[in-house]
Amino acid sequence: MPANDLGAAGAEAIAGVLPDCTFPELDLSRCKLGDAGVTAIAAVLPSCPQICRLILEDNQLGAVAGARLADMLPACPHIRELNIQCTLLPAWLRRTDGGSSPQSFRALAGNHLGPAGAASLAGCLGRQCKLKTLMMARTSRVSHDVSPQQRALPRGLCEGNNIGDDGAIALSKVLPKNRSLKDVDLAGTGGHSCCCYRSPL
Repeated sequence: MPANDLGAAGAEAIAGVLPDCTFPELDLSRCKLGDAGVTAIAAVLPSCPQICRLILEDNQLGAVAGARLADMLPACPHIRELNIQCTLLPAWLRRTDGGSSPQSFRALAGNHLGPAGAASLAGCLGRQCKLKTLMMARTSRVSHDVSPQQRALPRGLCEGNNIGDDGAIALSKVLPKNRSLKDVDLAGTGGHSCCCYRSPL
């Protein structure tokens, strides 16, 4: 269900039927869920053992969403991959009105967990979390063929998970102790310590 204007109300409706679904992947990327929408989804995921991959790219997620996901993960050992990346100027970006102004491009929601959201996730990684993959990177697909209109998108429209040094430090303290995570991608999230991490185990 990616790239829909579901919002928080749509997320609440989806949450009501998730326990009856059988699919292993829940892709709600670019659905403008916000903190309230993710809170609704996170509340029901412990009752959805069939879902092992959760994709929440570009959903205007903040520190509150980070805290709700951190509360949820220890109760969801079936979730093995969490993707809360920010994707800048991705392939699906298209003009929506045929024009050439920045306003004619679909706005990117991004995710903005910040240091507090990263610290919440770090806290849950030290508990009974069974995640194998955590993707928080800010990834840019800007290339030579990006149009001047795309480059003119207002600043702040494509902000990433700026977890800062505090968030990076919080994560770096728990990653070596975590025995389930195999891959963590924090590239471009704003901390000097941020990087791609692969467990030696």
